[in-house]
Amino acid sequence: TVIYDESTIVVIIDRSVPPYLDIDVDVGDVVVTVPGNSSLTGATMHTDVGGLHVNLEEGAMVLEDLNLVSDVGSVNLDGRSAVFGEDVVVSAETGTGSIHLDLLQSSSPQGNVTFDCLANVGSVYLTLMISGNVSAEITSQANVGDVETELLGFSGMDVHLLSDNHPDAWNIELFLEADVGSVHIDAEWRE
Repeated sequence: TVIYDESTIVVIIDRSVPPYLDIDVDVGDVVVTVPGNSSLTGATMHTDVGGLHVNLEEGAMVLEDLNLVSDVGSVNLDGRSAVFGEDVVVSAETGTGSIHLDLLQSSSPQGNVTFDCLANVGSVYLTLMISGNVSAEITSQANVGDVETELLGFSGMDVHLLSDNHPDAWNIELFLEADVGSVHIDAEWRE
C-alpha cells in the first residue's frame, strides 16, 4: 500500500514470473504493459477517478481473466496478437467514461476469448482486425444512443454481427453495451 499526494509508481516484473495483478487506485491513472514472450496470470484493476490503460504486445500471454473497472474515467485495452488461455474473459466497465478496445489478431490466440464491456455513462469504441482462422461474434446494445458500424468481412444486424468465417478454429466473442452513450464498431476480417 502506497499513499502519496502525488506519485508515479513504476513496477517492472521479470518476464519469467507470471504475475497476478491486483491494483486499486483512488485518484490517478493505471498503465500496464505486458511485453511479448511474457505472461500475466490474471488481473483485477480498479480506479475510483482515473483511466486504465492495458497494452498487450505481440506474443504477450494472458492465462486467466482480466477485470478492468474505472468509476470515473476511461478504460483502454490495446491487444496486438496476444495469446489467451482457453475461455479467458476480459471484462471492462466504466461508471462515467468510455471504453476503447483496439484489437489486432493476425495470429492464433491459442484459446477462445470473450470481451464483456459496459459503459454506464459513456460510449464503447471497438476497432477489431482479424484474419485467417480467427473469427468473431459481436453483440451490441446502446440503451440511449446508437450502434454505428464500419465493416469488412462481417455481416448481420448492427446489434449482432458475425465475421464471414464464423465459427472457425479460434473464436472471439464480444459483448458491447453503452447504457447512456453509443457503440462504435470498426471491424474487419480478411482471409
